[in-house]
Amino acid sequence: LTKNLAGYMVNPTRRLQKNIKHWLRRNSFHLPQLPLIRYACDLYLDAHYGNTDASMQSNGEAEFLRSIIPTEKTTYTVFDVGANIGNWTREVLKLNPSIKAHCFEPSFETFRTLSRSLPDTVTCRNIAFGSQIGSSAFFVYGEGNVHNSFFNHESFRVGTKTEVPVDKLDDYCEREDISRVDFLKVDV
Repeated sequence: LTKNLAGYMVNPTRRLQKNIKHWLRRNSFHLPQLPLIRYACDLYLDAHYGNTDASMQSNGEAEFLRSIIPTEKTTYTVFDVGANIGNWTREVLKLNPSIKAHCFEPSFETFRTLSRSLPDTVTCRNIAFGSQIGSSAFFVYGEGNVHNSFFNHESFRVGTKTEVPVDKLDDYCEREDISRVDFLKVDV
């Protein structure tokens, strides 16, 4: 600890972390998507937040869900946008099986796996959400692949380009008579 000009005790490491975070927030959209930049960010996150892997059990996501999802029977609606094969929704249902879950997955192959792996009480839709109703090009790199996207990842092996239906979230809620979404998980 050192004293700043006003005489207050300051942790220089914490100040540096704040300055780096502030700079990244203001400038991250300017940074190119270089592997070296991504690697440096992963190192930073690993050092300061523990784990950046996709495992809900080790990266803190399951613990976070346990702290916010009510365990008593209640009317609670969750949306899983970009549901992939449904791991997140299964974790939520373990905490409270009475939750009304809606899962959305635009990749048809992944959607088939999703809809077969969840209970009938879960509403599964093979759609994406966007700012306009219609359809859009979607790049599929394999069933359940987390890189399936509207973005063409040219650095990956060749994906399959398909058209997927796109809906507006507000319109979906109106059609399904959903007046409130208590938790919206977006992984797109």
